[in-house]
Amino acid sequence: MVVNLPIIGDFGLLVNQVRRYNSLMFVLASHLTALPVISLQTGETIATVSSLVIDSGRLRLVGFQLDAGRSPRTLLVMTSVRQLATDCIIVNDDDELSEPDDVVRFKPLLKEAYNPSGSHVQTESGHHLGTVEEYTINLDSEDIQKVYVKPPFLRAWYSSSLIIDRTQIIDVAPTRIIVSDTYLGVPSIVEAGAHESS
Repeated sequence: MVVNLPIIGDFGLLVNQVRRYNSLMFVLASHLTALPVISLQTGETIATVSSLVIDSGRLRLVGFQLDAGRSPRTLLVMTSVRQLATDCIIVNDDDELSEPDDVVRFKPLLKEAYNPSGSHVQTESGHHLGTVEEYTINLDSEDIQKVYVKPPFLRAWYSSSLIIDRTQIIDVAPTRIIVSDTYLGVPSIVEAGAHESS
């Protein structure tokens, strides 16, 4: 969710910095963990991110679980985020945080606790490609854009990690990601060292 915010007093410096980071568009998911959640009203940190809430059916970031100190409001849904960047999350005020039990539609997602990292990746015909070691989030669409796959141990010494675009993913299970059999001839799956046009 990328929006322009009005400049408000001394807080304008922080907002300008956020705008600059948003121009990067993509961020590693691991970089979002432990981000501060900042109130636009006070300019103070009101929580920190403890984990991401991922909708596995859509491969999309839909919220954050938080460390909010003694507060029971430990859930932040993306619709309450004013601005998301690689160095902080901005909300209007602490009223945007929710208690997990109060957001009924999130209960299945929180119970599933889906995390792509560590998932086994294979083609639809069963060829094992490796395991997910990292993934990127598109800050604009909030989608998981690419997954970084570490090859099996016996192939790791001669094969680089793969970068698999979301367009090549055809199915997702709790511990497994299935990609198209056409991966051998599709440039959206490339060696990790190759240049990415996006």
